[in-house]
Amino acid sequence: MGAQSLAVACGALIFFLTLAGATNPGFVVRITQAGLDYAHQQGIAILEKELANVKLPDFSGDFRIKVLGKVRYEISRLDLSGFQLPHSRISLVPNVGLQVSISNAYAKVNGNWRVKLRFIRDHGSFDVRVQNVYIEINLKLGNDASGKPTIDTSACNTHISSVQVHFSGRFGWLYNLFHETIESKFRKTLEGKVCDTVVKSVHSKLQPYVQTLPVTARIDAIAGVDYSLVAPPAATAQSLDVALKGEFFSLAHRSAVPFPPLALALPPDHDRMVYFGASSYFFNTAGFAYHAAGALVFEIADSMISNGVDFRLDTTTFSAFVPQLEEMYPDMRMKFRLSTPSAPFLNIGPGGLSLKPVVDIQAYAILPNSSLAPLFLLSLTGNVSAVINVKSCHIAGSLKLGRMKLSLKHSDVGTFQVESLQSIMNFFASSILLPRLNARLAQGFPLPMPKGIQLSNILVQFHQNFLLLGADIRYQPQRGLLAPNAELETELSPPGFRYPFPVCEVRLHLCRWVQVCSARPSAPVPPVQRSGAVAKQEAQRLQGTPRVGCGSGSARLLRLWFPFWHGYKGGVGRESPAAAQHRGEARMGAQSLAVACGVLAVCLTLARATNPGFVVRITQAGLDYAHQHGIAVLEKELAHVKLPDISGDFRLKVLGKVHYEFSRLDLRNFHLSYSRISLVPNVGLQVSISNAFADVDGNWRVKIHFLRDHGSFDLKAENIYIKINLKLGNDASGKPTIDTPYCSTRISRVKVHFSGKLGWLYNLFYNAVESKFRKTLEGKVCDIVVKSVHSKLQPYVQTLPVTARIDAIAGVDYSLVAPPAATAQSLDVALKGEFFSLAHRSAVPFSPLALALPPDHDRMVYFGASSYFFNTAGFAYHAAGALVFEITDSMIPKTVDFHLNTTTFSAFVPQLEKMYPDTPMKLRLSAPSAPFLNIGPGGLSLKPVVDIQAYAILPNSSLAPLFLLSLTGNVSAVINVKSGHIVGSLNVGRMKLSLKHSDVGSFQVRTLQSIMNIYASSILLPRLNERLDEGFPLPLPDRIQLSNILVRFHQNFLLLGADVHYQPRV
Repeated sequence: MGAQSLAVACGALIFFLTLAGATNPGFVVRITQAGLDYAHQQGIAILEKELANVKLPDFSGDFRIKVLGKVRYEISRLDLSGFQLPHSRISLVPNVGLQVSISNAYAKVNGNWRVKLRFIRDHGSFDVRVQNVYIEINLKLGNDASGKPTIDTSACNTHISSVQVHFSGRFGWLYNLFHETIESKFRKTLEGKVCDTVVKSVHSKLQPYVQTLPVTARIDAIAGVDYSLVAPPAATAQSLDVALKGEFFSLAHRSAVPFPPLALALPPDHDRMVYFGASSYFFNTAGFAYHAAGALVFEIADSMISNGVDFRLDTTTFSAFVPQLEEMYPDMRMKFRLSTPSAPFLNIGPGGLSLKPVVDIQAYAILPNSSLAPLFLLSLTGNVSAVINVKSCHIAGSLKLGRMKLSLKHSDVGTFQVESLQSIMNFFASSILLPRLNARLAQGFPLPMPKGIQLSNILVQFHQNFLLLGADIRYQPQRGLLAPNAELETELSPPGFRYPFPVCEVRLHLCRWVQVCSARPSAPVPPVQRSGAVAKQEAQRLQGTPRVGCGSGSARLLRLWFPFWHGYKGGVGRESPAAAQHRGEARMGAQSLAVACGVLAVCLTLARATNPGFVVRITQAGLDYAHQHGIAVLEKELAHVKLPDISGDFRLKVLGKVHYEFSRLDLRNFHLSYSRISLVPNVGLQVSISNAFADVDGNWRVKIHFLRDHGSFDLKAENIYIKINLKLGNDASGKPTIDTPYCSTRISRVKVHFSGKLGWLYNLFYNAVESKFRKTLEGKVCDIVVKSVHSKLQPYVQTLPVTARIDAIAGVDYSLVAPPAATAQSLDVALKGEFFSLAHRSAVPFSPLALALPPDHDRMVYFGASSYFFNTAGFAYHAAGALVFEITDSMIPKTVDFHLNTTTFSAFVPQLEKMYPDTPMKLRLSAPSAPFLNIGPGGLSLKPVVDIQAYAILPNSSLAPLFLLSLTGNVSAVINVKSGHIVGSLNVGRMKLSLKHSDVGSFQVRTLQSIMNIYASSILLPRLNERLDEGFPLPLPDRIQLSNILVRFHQNFLLLGADVHYQPRV
């Protein structure tokens, strides 16, 4: 029964492990928004060509007009001469798929018309201009039974806002009487044809292409790799993730892999178009497949040893290590068979790719009849690391052997010292086995990519349990261009790797430890003239060195100093003729060193000037929230637009001159139904408003010959498009600025309905009337936009505090050090982020480090406060003499059973009672230097040094110094955000007390430790935390409240994330 239960338990365990393994892919492909945008460009070009070939059918109909009667029309030979898709975008729809939105598309149609009106018959040609075409396509992604990707059109909507028809012919003006009917037929016909073409293109072009993604790829005659999809592609807000099986298999016999894949969570990187995540499972199935196929067996024979090596693979050579071989098998050739007793298991971590293989080495003697006599069986273990690169769209690599260890598993020739064979086995492994393995690994195995894709700008990073490859892609549609591209090797580097060499125009030996001077490229320094091998070697050394500017001033210093440096023990390690000439001039050497130090100082100064101490990041979610409030304000402003009266004359054939007047125009409302705000990298922001509409009422008056009439009208302006560019900057005081360098308004459609007896006459010249309305309203809209930005938005953004007073001692400088920088993901605002003394502001003696916020986008706004920001607070308060704190007896809690006097302290310092009997005491705590705070992933900490000066308070109130103690310890901080302020509290850890000076003789300092702990924890700490709980303000404009706070610690900076809520004034 017990055995059955155990069997059932094991079976259940295997079952659950199998299910768990089935849920995780071994390989993940992530396509970022940049990758989708690139693919989208290619797809739109194809769709544009397809739409240009749309065939439109003829159509005809009847129409009845008052007074004139029945009209018969025919439209034939329609020719779509072009279809332009000028603006489109592709969006990720989480948990659904992709959405392609096309706006402002337009097309031209030519054709013939024929008309019959009573006794009038006429025909001619016409031109149709189709404008403001909007197409929305939803793409559903999936996978079929074979694991190939599928793509389908789950929805397609086309909306044409404007169709304008121009007719030629004697009676072409008649068509203006019923243009709406004809335009409606054009619209319906074309809208249906567009979506038919889209669906057809997806099925005939896109679906076959995505299915060129290889489901299985043959590696060689032994194994293949399974890249079938284990689930439909998953769309998130940031990327499209494709989960692949990622499993090698034996071509001869595919067997189940005995271990499951671990969960594979790619980091949120978006710098490349595509990322490939290859898990350790993916690589280890390769070892399993080759091992199961018996392919991990390798034989070494004497013929494989180079003739230049002074030993042979025979018993004569090996008898030096195994003496009994010469007696048992004299002068016989040998063979080694290397095999793995189990599949090799590879580990991936942030440090790279490594494995610890176990190799069995069976030695044989080759007898005269060619049969093999077993000699001994060795086990070789060691450390092997791997170098990975990408070549011709294949993952390729090479192995490097580390330390190896040899042991004897079995011997048919008796015992011997295995250690003596270590060196010869090292030789076989490194000279014979390794080159052959690396030759095979250099061929690599293909990455899962559809046809015509080439990779560039390769990134290789190692993470826990998976390898991450990033790349940009290029599509090559022509035949013959799928040949292997140039080798793209990438040096292995952990995440965040930077060049270890400091560069300041040239690699100066004195400055080798200095970090990059600035991120601004500048002109190279003219090379110093040298001759011979020195010049050649120096040129080779400097060739390809990345140039990083130090500014014009430091460049001039470098030009002055560089010859001196090479004149005294120059960069190539040998004296130049200049050095021989001036060897004895010590003063000159000192001057050169001084100039070098000057260069170094300039570089460091420039470096610190480029880094902010505080960064505010506004994400797309934050911009969208601000956008909502801004649009509401703009809508109210536009509703108050005052339109001028309009009048004019118009001449019609047959009817003659018509005079019209429009007066008392009243804009009832203006609705901005759809709008969005976009980040324009390196430029600023762009607000796009589409499908807006407005309603206008007014009076009309008309005169034609003897006819006079008047009445009212309703005007509806539809499909209004407004594009606003917002330029962000900062003024001389460091306050943010915002301006409108560009604004355009386009109204696609204006409909006017007239009341009155002769209202139908307006249909004869509606184009002229609508054109005047359109121009008037378009001009007014942009005037209001510019006015609103200047009168409403600019004053509001300038409520961001440039300086904030903290208390009577210090303030904080939040001035902008550069204009706000727009990236594809966020708007980053670099602030000085520096505390200063209100009494006297002095330069901070240390510089801010570079502050790179992580690519988080869950909150609307993020605040990055660097360690520089916090440490300038310590510097400011210390410089102002504010880090001095006095403790007297009156401050000791009544619950504590001792007092601050010499009677109490005589227990620790016995001589006090004799020198100052029963005298009250005072402790003065001060910081000898500004406290320096450290920020790391573990939190915020500092190791303050506090001087404690003890005094006896004499009867005349003067102070007699007693002793000076030094208190050091570990202090950690807890950070929070309250009412828009960063607040915190300190926790004191282990403290250490030492005696710096004594005016009362020596004593045991250790005995004072406990009482100082009480003073620190019961008196000093509560007062400090009370002040820290008041906090200091975050840089926020007026009426902004924060919620959903996130606090995270990173290396050298604190990251705060929050959502925002705007509270408008009542």
